[in-house]
Amino acid sequence: MQNSETYFKEKGLKKFKSFEGEEIIIAKRKHPLLLYTPILTAGLIMLFFLGLEFYLFVSLFKYLNLFILSSLITLQIFGYIIIKVFIDWYFHIYVVTSRRILEFLYFPFFSDDINEVLLDQVRCTEIDVKINGVINEILDMGSVVVTFDRPIRQEECVLCSIKNPREVGSYLTNILNSRNSNNLVPIWNKSRIKPENFKFIEEIFPHGSLGNAI
Repeated sequence: MQNSETYFKEKGLKKFKSFEGEEIIIAKRKHPLLLYTPILTAGLIMLFFLGLEFYLFVSLFKYLNLFILSSLITLQIFGYIIIKVFIDWYFHIYVVTSRRILEFLYFPFFSDDINEVLLDQVRCTEIDVKINGVINEILDMGSVVVTFDRPIRQEECVLCSIKNPREVGSYLTNILNSRNSNNLVPIWNKSRIKPENFKFIEEIFPHGSLGNAI
């Protein structure tokens, strides 16, 4: 797995470090395809409206000024959509550190939202790699679902629609397993593509613990 400090070209990851000695392990955005698809769709819709405006105001009614004005408004709306889509993608980041798992959503001039799980307060029991459909398989796009046991209930932390989900899931398994090795916490790693394939990382019962319990 590529080091997160070099994975991102920008140098803004240090702001995610809140604890002394905390290290960033993984930093991922959603797959770039989720950025291109809405922009392409908006572009096709823009071309449709420009063609309609040309037909109405130039070919049909011969109002060139109205065509120019309506075209500028259409281009302005398209530009706003592009900026909005890019900002939503660029500032939606999943970060895994040695102490926390964070989902960071930032909307400039409006709000920011940080969802975090403190690894010191939970027990990781399972990591699922979920890839739905042939297209996602070809594009290597999927989600990594990390399941935690809390004192009251079980919760999931999802790294949604990221690139290289198998690589990220395997890397997280190794990291969290080494972190929890002293506490004898088992972590299961499985893929939703082939649910029969399980990888057992560690023994559920330490040697002799079952006999002592009896």
